[in-house]
Amino acid sequence: MSVFIDTDVFVTYINKRDSNHDMAVDLLEDIMKGKYGVSYTSDYIFDEAVTYSLIKTKDVRKALDVGRLILGMESFQGSLTFCLWTGVYSVKRGKFSSSMIDSVSLTAHPLH
Repeated sequence: MSVFIDTDVFVTYINKRDSNHDMAVDLLEDIMKGKYGVSYTSDYIFDEAVTYSLIKTKDVRKALDVGRLILGMESFQGSLTFCLWTGVYSVKRGKFSSSMIDSVSLTAHPLH
């Protein structure tokens, strides 16, 4: 069995004011314990989750927390596997936090 984790799960997990926050916490905890087997997400979901959480919460720290959550899940028993359709996020990830307010999304962020 496996599961693909989409944007709203990550954003709702970080946003405690969301009405589905508790459900997202329970779901991600189960995923991190390996209850659903191998879990998947993509670089596009990473981009969308970080960007959307910034737009929704207007809080750079929350957006960074979403990114750290997704990247940190790789170390859990459930093993998060990235489906990479572009190499963009790995190149731009380090620069995104310092100037993310000026950009619409991570993949649209200029390298210079």
